[in-house]
Amino acid sequence: MQVIRQQNILKEFPDRTEADLYLWLRRNQEELQVRYGEGVLFEEAAADLARRFGEKPSPTRQVKKAIERLGELGGRLVESIALGGELQEDDERAAALMASIRHAVITTPPYRFQGGTRDDWEVWRGGLRDRLWELLGVGERPWHPFDQAKLKAETEERVQVDDLWRELIWLHTEEELSVPVYLFRPVEVDKPLPAVVVFPGHGTIEQTAGRRDSYQQANALILARAGFVTLTMELRGFGWLGAVGHLQIDAAARLVGRTWYGLLVQDGMRAIDYLLTRSEVDPERIGATGIGAGGALTMYTAALDERVRVAMINSYLGKYIVTCLDEDHCPCNDIPGILSYAEMGDVAALIAPRPVMFVNGRRDPATSHVARESFAVVRQVYRLLGMSRRTVLLEPEELGHVFDNQLAINWFRRWFD
Repeated sequence: MQVIRQQNILKEFPDRTEADLYLWLRRNQEELQVRYGEGVLFEEAAADLARRFGEKPSPTRQVKKAIERLGELGGRLVESIALGGELQEDDERAAALMASIRHAVITTPPYRFQGGTRDDWEVWRGGLRDRLWELLGVGERPWHPFDQAKLKAETEERVQVDDLWRELIWLHTEEELSVPVYLFRPVEVDKPLPAVVVFPGHGTIEQTAGRRDSYQQANALILARAGFVTLTMELRGFGWLGAVGHLQIDAAARLVGRTWYGLLVQDGMRAIDYLLTRSEVDPERIGATGIGAGGALTMYTAALDERVRVAMINSYLGKYIVTCLDEDHCPCNDIPGILSYAEMGDVAALIAPRPVMFVNGRRDPATSHVARESFAVVRQVYRLLGMSRRTVLLEPEELGHVFDNQLAINWFRRWFD
């Protein structure tokens, strides 16, 4: 508060209070520390906040703020229907249509962690992991990693990109299915390096490898240039595996107790099996990341596979019930029966105590402020374990639906260096 008053930055935000700026300043400092290191002072964060977002009152700004408030009200209306809030008269029919599921939505999920000891946490974690594995339909359990013979890895091409090798490799994730991956590694490797699995989401490995422009921001290539071995895996229904669309795969999978996400978690775990066969990879330093559906796949894989030691989930954390009511969302995200057991925050909490960062840009239409509610569930578990610094939710003010390579690089370096 002293910094806010000394720099007199409240005048740059005429419709905000000191309490508003305190919270905003702390969030801005946290984002800057991840981007640029731990040595960011409050004074620097305050000056940056005023420079980027402060502005004098004007008629144009007042109209803009009014429009923004209307958008927020629209979002809250959807949530009121979903979450049992007060409804307007026009929404009574919507409430009736939702009546059969509202009870499950507004009550605390059965698998919400309520314990107070590490033993309680271990029992809770084991139970929810078993249930999540079944709901996703990941496949046989216990998991049996594939060795080199079963993976049947075949390298189709090796191309030098600057000081990196880009290898196109086909891996058998099932007996009858071969999945293409790009693996980036330095031309010269003198010791095992940390590796990051990059999930494309609703995209292709041509995008994550930087061979096509997209919101993926060539993340597999950029992370490799930062010193990581990276592997980016084609998802069923896209790119080389697009002979059948992902929604058709999902619909068919549900008929036999599986889901598109469950099949992809299986493929992702096979990709980790493969990384463990590579001499360039340090088996104790494997991470995972992705945006959108790639963020979801990162969350599920990290929740179920402890070989993922660090995760960054970009543009996904929210609440299942809010997401499913968005007309623009993809139904592949609707996990059958999930709300009978857990909300998204409970699933994300399964990653504890390993480091995980959630990034939801404030200009990203795919995210909403309910991420804070889910993150509170995650943070509760980390606090119990004494690991609060290992998890963070960042909501960069100017970030839309694009992968943030800078945040990813610094997050993985923080925990792998």
